[in-house]
Amino acid sequence: MDTNPIASSHPLKVKQQPMVYVSYNWADIGFCLSFVEKLRPLAQMPIWVDYEKASGSDDLWDHVAVAIRRATIFIVLVSNAYCDSSINFQELAYAVK
Repeated sequence: MDTNPIASSHPLKVKQQPMVYVSYNWADIGFCLSFVEKLRPLAQMPIWVDYEKASGSDDLWDHVAVAIRRATIFIVLVSNAYCDSSINFQELAYAVK
């Protein structure tokens, strides 16, 4: 079994640059900002986080769904607020699917 997601034969993962997707709840934005700032120099690949990639006037889900499909690594910053959010559950369920 191939455990290397970059070399995966999955059609959405072939011939694209590896990318990290960070899922979090807006109540935890301070922690997320700090986490991403510390992760970025270590990641050796782009990091997708919504506050950098989508403006408030955009339909956020359109951006999120594409980024989740492209991601080779999916990080969840779990908190009580994350667990209580139906939007975060939708995001996580989409990623798992």
